[in-house]
This record gives sequence, C-alpha cells and structure tokens, in this order.
Amino acid sequence: MEKEVTTHSKFRYNGSEKKGELPLDQKKAYLLYTFLVLRKYSNEENPLSVRDIAERVHIDFKLEKPFDRRTVYSHLKLLEDITDATSGYDIFPYDLQQVHVQKIPHYYVNTTFTQPEVRILCDTVAFSRFIDRGYSEDLIYKLSGLIGADYVPKYRKLLEMKNAESKSYNQSLFYNIEVIIDAIEQKRPIRFNYLKYDIDKKLVPFRGEEEGRYMHPYYLIWTLNHYYLMCRYDDYDKLYFMRVDKMADVTIAEEGRLIPLPDDFNTERYTKSQAHMFGGDIEPISFRATLPIVGQVIDFFGEDVDIRAIEGDPNHCRITVETSQASIQYWLLQHIPSIDEITPASLHDKIVSYLEEALERNQTRSLHDV
Repeated sequence: MEKEVTTHSKFRYNGSEKKGELPLDQKKAYLLYTFLVLRKYSNEENPLSVRDIAERVHIDFKLEKPFDRRTVYSHLKLLEDITDATSGYDIFPYDLQQVHVQKIPHYYVNTTFTQPEVRILCDTVAFSRFIDRGYSEDLIYKLSGLIGADYVPKYRKLLEMKNAESKSYNQSLFYNIEVIIDAIEQKRPIRFNYLKYDIDKKLVPFRGEEEGRYMHPYYLIWTLNHYYLMCRYDDYDKLYFMRVDKMADVTIAEEGRLIPLPDDFNTERYTKSQAHMFGGDIEPISFRATLPIVGQVIDFFGEDVDIRAIEGDPNHCRITVETSQASIQYWLLQHIPSIDEITPASLHDKIVSYLEEALERNQTRSLHDV
C-alpha cells in the first residue's frame, strides 16, 4: 500500500453547516468525538479515511446516524487550525497528518511520542518482574494509546508468563513511588517497612522492624530490571540502594529535614559504578580475565571500563573498573573461573575466603549426608 505523505496538508473544504442546525455544545462534543477517534485508532501505519472516522464515531459514541462527509471535513479543518495555532507551545501535542491511500485521503495524528519510543516503554513494562499481569496490560494499553494503537495483543504470550494474581505490594507500588518523589522534592526524610521473602514466597518485614526505617531519600534509579531508591540512614554516611517494590507503608516523616549530599557528589558516576546496587565507597578494582569474558564485562560495566592487553600473554587482559567492593564481589564470584589476580588485596582475600569456605562446606556435606 503506497502512501504519499503531505505534512500539514491543507484540506479542501467547500461549504459549511447551516447555522442553528446543531446546538453549539453539541457541535463541540462532535468535534471532540472526531479527535478522540483519531487519537485512539489512527497512526502512521493505520490512517483513517473520512468514512472510517464517521463509522468509528457512530459506533463508539452510539450516535443515531454517522456524520456526513462535510461534518468530518469541517472537524479536520478545525483540528488543523488548532495544530497550526499551538505549534511550538506544547499546548496541543498532536500533529494532524494526511496521506493518500489508493488516491483517497486518509488522516492520522502524530503525538510527541514515536512508535519506537512507545515500544521501548512497553517492553520495559512487559519484562518488569515487579509489575504483575493486570498492571502490565493496563499500562501497555495506556502507553500504546498515545500513538493510536493497542499493543496488548502483541505482548499477550509474554504477559501470560507473569503471575496473574495481584500481589498486595504491587497495589501500593505506584503510590509509594509518588510519595518518594514528593519527599525528594520537599527535601524530607521518609519512613517505611522493608520486606523480604520468606520460605513460603511471601513478602514479610525484616525481624525487628516493627517501627520501620527512617531514611533520607535522594534519587530513584531504574537498573537491573528494578526501581531502586538511593538513600542513607540518619546517623550513617554510607549510601544504600533499596528496592522500591520491597518497600511498604511509605510515608513522609513529620520530623527532620533531608541531609544533603556533598556538593561535589557525582550521582551519575556513583550509580553507574554500582554493579549490584550494594553501595559503598568507590575505588579502582582490577583483575586479570580471559579474553572470552570481555563481552560480558562491557555488557555489565559499560564501554567506559578500562581494558588493556597484557604483554606476552595473548590469552588474558587486565580490567579495571571503578566500583565498590560490596557491589562487585558477587559479580567476581559468578565469573571466578575466568578471573584471577584481583586487587586490592582486601577484596582478593575476601573472595578467596568465600571460595575456601564454600569448598570446605561442599566437600564435607553432600547430598548423601542429608
């Protein structure tokens, strides 16, 4: 199907409705109906003809009879005038477009979002483990509606793998995010209960946390397929990253003011350096690695990581990353068959002790002993 795209095309419209034919309020409502149909059903891949628009309005708004062609054309002309009058002001974020399909004019509205941008947002929702099936379908429907599409069927098989039950912590997740944002903007501490999974896969408070935690919130960060809150305790300088989906009963504290971060604190550098969001002081950490692991290093730490060849050793390279020991230690253990010569010495000794303890435990206790 070939399309001739004409940006901001002028519509040919001869004649107008007779005065007094419809009450003014009814005319306004009909214009809104046309716009809503264009917004819901039209996009660049699926433009609507005048007949399509009239039929959609007739069905969706249960009118006694469809609009005639002159009415639809008058609505299109008014929408074009609104688009031109508000251009550059972000007041009306829709751009009316005309294309020709088999020489017949068709119309659609562009929004401030493009289809690839909406697909990225929908992908994020679909693959998010902390958003259950019902919420995911609702969000994907709303996001795709921004460009006049319905992407829920495209994600149906993927969404079916999600838990259909609406968990209690999911129900308050978006409210908690709103409270956290308000607290950050107001420079106020927050109180909340932090949850963990028990053996029955239920989220329960940590032992001894009946009164909840009092912390200073700084930034919300999306990484590792989860939302994290960067925050600190009242009397401890170390920064922590708390999983937002494991936070419950979030409220803005009535007492106290937010303890500010140091003026020279580089938030982007700090958060990018956290391999597993454990916080801690940033320092250079170096190790020798086999060449096949280079791709995984770049995928995880980014292209800014320092990778250097080792003279006389064609099978290994030296890798240096800026991160904290707490944040990288589990990544090193995960890839330990390909890694050695870890520095600083304190991290090297910690990794060796983990391995020695695990080896001893697994050698002395096997399935035959259970």
